[in-house]
Amino acid sequence: MNAGPSVSLVVPLQDEERTVCALLRSVAQQSHLPDEIILVDAGSRDRTIEKAGTVDLLRPLRIVRTSRVFPGVARNEGVSAAGFEWIALTDGGIVLHPDWLRELLAALQPSTDAVFGSFEPVCDTFLRECAALAYVPPKDRFGIRGPFIASSLIRRSKFLGVGGFPPYRAAEDLIFAERLRAAGAVVAYAPKAQVRWEIAGNLGATFDRFATYSHHNLAAGWGRYWHVGVARLYGLLGLGVLVVLLAGAGFLAWPALPLFFVARATKAAWVKRHSFAFSTLVPGRILGAAGLLAVIDVATVVGVGRWLRAKERP
Repeated sequence: MNAGPSVSLVVPLQDEERTVCALLRSVAQQSHLPDEIILVDAGSRDRTIEKAGTVDLLRPLRIVRTSRVFPGVARNEGVSAAGFEWIALTDGGIVLHPDWLRELLAALQPSTDAVFGSFEPVCDTFLRECAALAYVPPKDRFGIRGPFIASSLIRRSKFLGVGGFPPYRAAEDLIFAERLRAAGAVVAYAPKAQVRWEIAGNLGATFDRFATYSHHNLAAGWGRYWHVGVARLYGLLGLGVLVVLLAGAGFLAWPALPLFFVARATKAAWVKRHSFAFSTLVPGRILGAAGLLAVIDVATVVGVGRWLRAKERP
């Protein structure tokens, strides 16, 4: 039997037949097993739940089925169905370190309401290395990248008290964290509670993901934390090009856009030089990250268009 508080592990899943077995095997290998496991099937159209049933989890498994909803809404359903006060949260596309839950629990104090662990991106290809350089955050002063909801432990009463997650596909984790702060929640950090997160592995998936995030970030009213900053960058770029043109040096304006992306990627490489197992200060990776930043910026604009069209609907 486990020592310490009982824990319900809640996992929202949607079309994760490719990754669900690896995730659940890592659950079964935990040095401190959760007391129950709740999989929330958010309208999967593949064999996610069928494959989940093939893994011996050593603990009771419950399936909660919902319509095709976003992960935050699915988490709300899973937490509502949970039988214990402490809720561990993770997601599809993730593999847990064997001591993940033990490390989260070790950070608990009597007054603690939530514990955030950390994650490492899976960087098994050149594109994923460039992606990590382009948009995965560096570790903060607590030694974590976050707050990362898919590596967290939260009191059920506090979770329900702040209303859980809002119904968006982006910024829902940030809004939830803000709700916890506003409610005076006591938050702890567990940098050794690590998970491995599978980031997008191709340009199409990257584009689709950021276009969706852009749309929902605006719908959530959090454009000031993303879109305003992007607009400011392009405003400065436009001002610089205008100055060059007015100075009669128009030939210098042509390379401005590619240099703009390379400069951003180079800054990221320097800031994150100690953040990953690979070297960030490599020209090839910097150029790859620059290209991905361009893709992400185009996706951001597409997301703005989707948001504007959505706002025009009755």
